[in-house]
Amino acid sequence: MKKRPAKTTPPPLPSPRSAVRPQVRDLLQSSPSFRALPPEKRREIARDTVRVASYLVDPHRLVSQEFANPVLTRNDLVEAANFPAFVSSLINGVFGAIVNASIQQMEAYAVLISHAAASVSEFMTDNITADRAWTELTNTFPQVLRTSGKGGRQSTGKARSDRSAIAHMARTLGLRRPWPAVDSAEGRRVLVTAMRRRTARERQKSFALALSMGINRIVVSDGRISARPAPTR
Repeated sequence: MKKRPAKTTPPPLPSPRSAVRPQVRDLLQSSPSFRALPPEKRREIARDTVRVASYLVDPHRLVSQEFANPVLTRNDLVEAANFPAFVSSLINGVFGAIVNASIQQMEAYAVLISHAAASVSEFMTDNITADRAWTELTNTFPQVLRTSGKGGRQSTGKARSDRSAIAHMARTLGLRRPWPAVDSAEGRRVLVTAMRRRTARERQKSFALALSMGINRIVVSDGRISARPAPTR
């Protein structure tokens, strides 16, 4: 009788900082302007960039959890084959413009990233808890879900018959098929997980967009835009 092969557990995902540090180091070291700065300024920029990037790529570790146990359909924020590749892609996409920055622009980047690092503390204390996610679910989909008087999590009782409402909820949350049974504890757990990760991705997307726009405003050719038309001959 042949023995069944033992199940192998996937290796644990790296912590955000351990995945981010080498990417940030390589990116910054590829910038001549960064290398020309004083050592104290380089350490400050590197520290702040790692802190911001660590939160940006994996707010509350909800993105890495999605890679380990996916419940959402793939989208533009999580399309890489693995977490390290995703980290590399996002960091280069957001911070890549600073490679060609001048020293003056790099100093302006230091100010920008310092302010961003300070705001990360506020993001970190604003955790996306399961209870908060459930409240958001019941507020968004009252036709499917409700909270009982004792604070329990329940379906409305109409969930089995109202398939269109469930389908709308699943599509809005970006859930993978098969969709969960909302009248079961496991189904509600999947919904809460999906809402937490979806909220994290929305924050991630907004933060990345705001930061990249700020960096791109710093890193322009001469910092001037002429509104006059070109002279005609």
